[in-house]
Amino acid sequence: MAYFNRGNAYDDLGQYQRAIQDYTRAIQLDPDLAQAYYNRGIVYYNLGEYQRAIQDYDKACSLDSKYC
Repeated sequence: MAYFNRGNAYDDLGQYQRAIQDYTRAIQLDPDLAQAYYNRGIVYYNLGEYQRAIQDYDKACSLDSKYC
Protein backbone atom coordinates (compact mmCIF):
# COMPACT_ATOMS: atom_id res chain seq x y z
CA MET A 1 0.00 0.00 0.00
CA ALA A 2 2.99 2.30 0.46
CA TYR A 3 3.62 2.44 -3.29
CA PHE A 4 -0.03 3.23 -3.91
CA ASN A 5 0.03 6.07 -1.38
CA ARG A 6 3.26 7.48 -2.76
CA GLY A 7 1.78 7.26 -6.25
CA ASN A 8 -1.09 9.42 -5.02
CA ALA A 9 1.39 11.95 -3.63
CA TYR A 10 3.31 12.09 -6.90
CA ASP A 11 0.05 12.50 -8.80
CA ASP A 12 -0.92 15.42 -6.55
CA LEU A 13 2.48 17.00 -7.23
CA GLY A 14 2.07 16.58 -10.99
CA GLN A 15 4.96 14.11 -11.16
CA TYR A 16 3.05 11.77 -13.41
CA GLN A 17 5.82 9.43 -14.51
CA ARG A 18 6.75 8.74 -10.90
CA ALA A 19 3.07 8.21 -10.07
CA ILE A 20 2.80 5.66 -12.88
CA GLN A 21 5.90 3.85 -11.63
CA ASP A 22 4.54 3.61 -8.10
CA TYR A 23 1.04 2.56 -9.17
CA THR A 24 2.61 -0.10 -11.39
CA ARG A 25 4.71 -1.36 -8.48
CA ALA A 26 1.62 -1.44 -6.25
CA ILE A 27 -0.16 -3.51 -8.92
CA GLN A 28 2.78 -5.90 -9.15
CA LEU A 29 2.60 -6.46 -5.40
CA ASP A 30 -1.21 -6.73 -5.35
CA PRO A 31 -2.72 -7.47 -8.78
CA ASP A 32 -6.23 -7.17 -7.31
CA LEU A 33 -5.82 -3.57 -6.14
CA ALA A 34 -8.51 -2.03 -8.32
CA GLN A 35 -7.91 1.48 -7.06
CA ALA A 36 -4.30 1.41 -8.29
CA TYR A 37 -5.47 0.54 -11.81
CA TYR A 38 -8.09 3.27 -11.64
CA ASN A 39 -5.69 5.93 -10.38
CA ARG A 40 -3.06 4.95 -12.92
CA GLY A 41 -5.75 5.24 -15.57
CA ILE A 42 -6.42 8.80 -14.46
CA VAL A 43 -2.74 9.65 -14.80
CA TYR A 44 -2.60 8.08 -18.27
CA TYR A 45 -5.69 10.06 -19.23
CA ASN A 46 -4.10 13.30 -18.01
CA LEU A 47 -1.05 12.50 -20.15
CA GLY A 48 -3.23 11.91 -23.22
CA GLU A 49 -2.50 8.18 -23.27
CA TYR A 50 -6.14 7.29 -23.72
CA GLN A 51 -5.75 3.66 -24.76
CA ARG A 52 -3.73 2.87 -21.66
CA ALA A 53 -6.25 4.76 -19.55
CA ILE A 54 -9.11 2.69 -20.97
CA GLN A 55 -7.22 -0.55 -20.30
CA ASP A 56 -6.67 0.43 -16.68
CA TYR A 57 -10.28 1.58 -16.23
CA ASP A 58 -11.51 -1.71 -17.68
CA LYS A 59 -9.26 -3.70 -15.35
CA ALA A 60 -10.38 -1.69 -12.31
CA CYS A 61 -14.01 -2.26 -13.30
CA SER A 62 -13.47 -6.00 -13.68
CA LEU A 63 -11.98 -6.15 -10.18
CA ASP A 64 -14.48 -3.88 -8.43
CA SER A 65 -17.81 -2.73 -9.86
CA LYS A 66 -17.64 0.62 -8.05
CA TYR A 67 -15.11 1.67 -10.69
CA CYS A 68 -17.53 0.98 -13.57
